[in-house]
Amino acid sequence: MFCLPGMLTVLFVVSGVSMTSPLGCDGRAQGSSALDTTSATIVTSDFSIATDQPLLKDKIGVYQTPFMGTAGIAPLVSMRPFLIEAGVHDLRYETAWGKADVFAFTQIRGTATAPTIDFSQLDPFLAMLHSNDVEPLLAVGYNPLPLQSCKTATTTCWKSPPSNDRGWQSILRQVSAHYSAGLGISGVQYEMWNEPDMASGTTKTFFSGSQADYGTTYRYGVAGVRSGVTNASGVADALVGGPAIAYDTTYLTQSSMLQQPADFFSIHAYANYSRQISALRSTVKTTAPLYMTEYGSYATQGITNPNSTHAGAMQFFADVNLMLNDPDAPKVYWAQWIDDSDGMITNALHRKAIFNAYKIYETMLPVDRVRSTISTTSTGIGSMAGGDAHTAGIVVWNTSHMAQPVVVQLNHLPFAKGTLTQWYIDQNHASLEDHAPENLTPRGDSSARVTASSAIWTGTIQPQSLIYVHTTDSEASLLKANKIGAYAGDHFYFASHPGVAYADFDPATSIARVGMGSAATGAAVVANIYDLPSASSKLTVNITRSGPFSVNSVNSLFGVRVDFQSTSGAYDKSVLYTDGALYNPQRTLVMPWGTATAAPDSVKTYVGGSFSMNLAADAPSDWNGRRVIITPILVDAGVESKARMQFILVP
Repeated sequence: MFCLPGMLTVLFVVSGVSMTSPLGCDGRAQGSSALDTTSATIVTSDFSIATDQPLLKDKIGVYQTPFMGTAGIAPLVSMRPFLIEAGVHDLRYETAWGKADVFAFTQIRGTATAPTIDFSQLDPFLAMLHSNDVEPLLAVGYNPLPLQSCKTATTTCWKSPPSNDRGWQSILRQVSAHYSAGLGISGVQYEMWNEPDMASGTTKTFFSGSQADYGTTYRYGVAGVRSGVTNASGVADALVGGPAIAYDTTYLTQSSMLQQPADFFSIHAYANYSRQISALRSTVKTTAPLYMTEYGSYATQGITNPNSTHAGAMQFFADVNLMLNDPDAPKVYWAQWIDDSDGMITNALHRKAIFNAYKIYETMLPVDRVRSTISTTSTGIGSMAGGDAHTAGIVVWNTSHMAQPVVVQLNHLPFAKGTLTQWYIDQNHASLEDHAPENLTPRGDSSARVTASSAIWTGTIQPQSLIYVHTTDSEASLLKANKIGAYAGDHFYFASHPGVAYADFDPATSIARVGMGSAATGAAVVANIYDLPSASSKLTVNITRSGPFSVNSVNSLFGVRVDFQSTSGAYDKSVLYTDGALYNPQRTLVMPWGTATAAPDSVKTYVGGSFSMNLAADAPSDWNGRRVIITPILVDAGVESKARMQFILVP
């Protein structure tokens, strides 16, 4: 007989002697009865075996629809503590211009030929995001009031293509210039419109024009954004993409968008992630990244539906586990953030179960993934585990509709001694809409010691629920914030869609992770743009790597490239830091940013697992002393080659 979430027994291995500490539902020791594990699923994590793909944190962002007019700016600004608590890196927001039931729909005024913008309506929100290191993606639309051609009381003209293309271009120029230069937010991403293809029967939901009309709107919008943020040397301070389609990929092919500048291509999915990302891949053949700018685990949402209960938390992990296999889709925006029906948080700012799942993934579970295997007796059990030198964690979820006895083994922990804690999300824990407490609460005997580098948790995982088991020996963690400068945006390059090579450079921790996956050749490259604290800034790079790191082509390369921006705004010098083993000066693969050359202007060779960058000494004489593009690179390096590169600002 089990109580909920089940009688828990933690087994610690001490010098080969097993000891048990039974724990009851309140997490305190309760007698000596033990769980019958003869039919239990065995989940084994081995923290000595690194595996792909990493449990990346800046991959999973959140999506916020515009609030209704009566809500005003208050919900946008008051979400700040929740963004911090959950560790949100990226947030997508729709401006919803011209749509009369939405806050700030009147932001655009003036005339079609001379539009004006009231920035005071959204500036507090954008400034709040920026000050808390949350990167905005703005879905810009719909049709602003001065560009609407029909003026009846029941109009749906906000759906129509802008009546004046140059006016639309002017609006986007003013917007991008204001956020870049006015508010000082570099690297804002702009997504042209939202779901232009979506329809209910024969009625278009968000855009009443054709594919060709969307192409025109996209073309003039991109021109507007870029004219507002591009310097005299042609370097842009923002990214633009689209079409944020619901399902119809002809909005890519029939709009001429593929022939226009695009920094990313975007699609939406609700309970059909694999189909949607495959459809986008089949159409996009460039090296640009693929974004899932709306994703929900369920096709139907509601305050009492699974997305709002403990089942939504479980499904979050099951879905993220799938998404991590797609490195060419580096951004997924969860639908959605604050909303009674669909959100992670209610309109009254209470945490739902999925908020707690997101918080575990983003702020508690280590990034560097380790091998986790499940016995063949499993029925609906899934897991992911990660660890670093001081922390190890494993999430185990139960997709079935039956309670499942489970034995979770944590082997070869990266430290000899530590504490073990568990968190549950089920119908009795951390699930507001199940009438349980809304907050995550640590369970178990927090004074228990993990010794001999291993531990075992035995218990029951409730239907459609999960447990997170966490061990640590100190407060140190690679998840802790570590900034090397003011983050100003990123660039991605993917040699193929799909591919198994991956690259991630988290601006919150200044840690890059690059890997070849199961292929000997391939390229997935990421670059972060930074404004450094001073011209004399120095960086230390600590490298941990494994795999063959073998030469497989003239482009085989491992290292860090730095492009320096000059006082004119151009990038006119690049320096490659490498150990020399994987570098050929005859290489032909060009990264389309910075100096945009295959070979760097100079090469610095280092020895060992760490090196220093004296940027002032390596920079050209006309460096502006501030902006650099830092690009960790691993290309054609052999199967399972991988590296973690931690950048540290030298005091």
